Amino acid sequence: MDSLKTKIKSILEWVRHLWLSLGLSGKALSASDEVDKKLVYSLSPRKIPNGQQFSHLKKFLNPKEFLIIKICFLVIIVNAIYLGIIFTKDHLQYLPASGGDYIEGIVGYPQTLNPLYAVNRDVDSDISRLIYSRLFKYDNNGHLSYDLVDNMEVSEDNKEYLLTIKQGVKWHNGGELTVDDILFTFNLIKNPNYRSPLRASLNELTAEKVDDYTIRFKLTEPYAPFPELLMFGILPKSLWENISPAAAPLSDLNLKPIGSGPFKFKSLVHSSQGDLRDYILGANQDYYDGVPYLKTITFKFYTSTNEAVAALNDKQVMGLSYLPFNNHSDVLTKNSLEFHELLQPRIISLFFNTEKNKTLADKDVRLALVKSLNRDEILNDTLAGAAVRADGPIWSNSFAYNQDLIKYEYEPEAASTIIKDKPLELTLTVVDVGNNRDLAENIKNYWEQTGVKVTLKMLASEQAATVVK
Repeated sequence: MDSLKTKIKSILEWVRHLWLSLGLSGKALSASDEVDKKLVYSLSPRKIPNGQQFSHLKKFLNPKEFLIIKICFLVIIVNAIYLGIIFTKDHLQYLPASGGDYIEGIVGYPQTLNPLYAVNRDVDSDISRLIYSRLFKYDNNGHLSYDLVDNMEVSEDNKEYLLTIKQGVKWHNGGELTVDDILFTFNLIKNPNYRSPLRASLNELTAEKVDDYTIRFKLTEPYAPFPELLMFGILPKSLWENISPAAAPLSDLNLKPIGSGPFKFKSLVHSSQGDLRDYILGANQDYYDGVPYLKTITFKFYTSTNEAVAALNDKQVMGLSYLPFNNHSDVLTKNSLEFHELLQPRIISLFFNTEKNKTLADKDVRLALVKSLNRDEILNDTLAGAAVRADGPIWSNSFAYNQDLIKYEYEPEAASTIIKDKPLELTLTVVDVGNNRDLAENIKNYWEQTGVKVTLKMLASEQAATVVK
C-alpha cells in the first residue's frame, strides 16, 4: 500500500513540474479578479469545479494550455488504470471452486479395481486409489501420512502397532466403515485361495480387533517401514463376505465397486466392439476428508500412447495420466496445457557382473567406471532434466535414505589412470525400452574416452529374463 501511495505522489509531482516548466502556474490576480473570485465563491462554496463549470474551461485557456491539461488528465487516467491493475494483481487471491468435470486419457484398459489385485497395473491402481480408502497414503510431497488412521502407537520393541481409525467414515452405499472391514480385508489378502499379489508382504503379520475403531498389528521382527505395508484399499465386509475366492475375480464389484474414497463409481460405457471406452466417477459427498472440488472424473482408455496424444491434441481429453518423455514433442497444444513433472521412485541402475568378468571384481575398477561417467550431463542430454541423479539404490524421499551417503563425482582423469593399468572390455546389455538406448550410448561414449572397449547388446523386454543371469 505504501508503494502505491508513493507512485501516486510521484505522478502528481510530475504533473506539477510539467505545469511550472511550461509557465502555466498562473498570473497575479488584479483587484477586480479578486472581487470576481469572491463573487464566484459566494455563489458556490465548493472549490472543486462541477461538470458544468469544467465545460467552460476551454474558454479561459489558450490552445497550448488546453492541450497540456488534456495530456495531464490522460497521464493520470492511464497511470490510475495501471496502478489499479498492479494493486489487483498483488492482492488478488485465487480460491478453488467446487464443480466442474475432468476428462483424462489413459493408455490401457482396467481389468479389476479390487485392491486385492489392483497392484501391478497403473491403470487399475490409479482408479482404485480414488475409490478405496487406505490406512496410510502418500501426501502431495511423497511423504507417508494418515488416511483412515487417526492415531498410531508403537510398542517399545517396535513389534506391535496399535491403530485407531477415524469414526463416522461412510461407504458409498451409506454404511459405516469399522475395524471389522479392515480385519476382513487383511485376512482376504493373507488367504492363499484369493491369490493376492500383496500376500507375500503381509504373510508374517497378525492382526486383532481391539474395538470397532482400534486394531492391533503384530510383527515377528521390527520393521521400520511397516506402515507402508498397510496402503491397500479396504473392502466392505458386508458385500464381499459371501463371495467365494474363485468368484472374487469375476464379481461385478471389481468394475462397479463400493468404496469409501473421495470418488465413487457412477457409470461406464463400452464401445461397439465391447471394449471399455469411458469410466466415470462422481464426487463422494460424504467423504470424511472433505468433499472433492471436482464433480466428476471421466477416464477414456486408449490402446497406445500415440492414440492418447492424438485425443489430447483433438481436445477429446483434458489431460493424460502419463506422457513419456519421447512423446512430449507430439503434443501440439503445449501453450494451453500444464506439464507436471512428478518424481517417481523408479531408478535406472547399472549392474556389474563380477562373476563373468573377473576384472570387475576389483572395487577400484568399478569405482573408476562410475567416476568416468558425467551422470548429470547424461541426464540433461538424454532426458532434458526430466530425471535426477541417483547416488544409491534407495529413493531420496524414502525414510531409509542415508543423507551421508558417499556421492561419487565425475573424475575422468583419476578413472583413466586406473583403467589404463587394467585394460577392460565390456558388453553392456540393455533392455531396449524408453530412453535406455540413448542412455547406453552416452555411457558407452564416456567409457570409451576412458580407454574401455564397449560393445552394446540391445534386448527386447521379453528377452531380458532369459538372457540376463
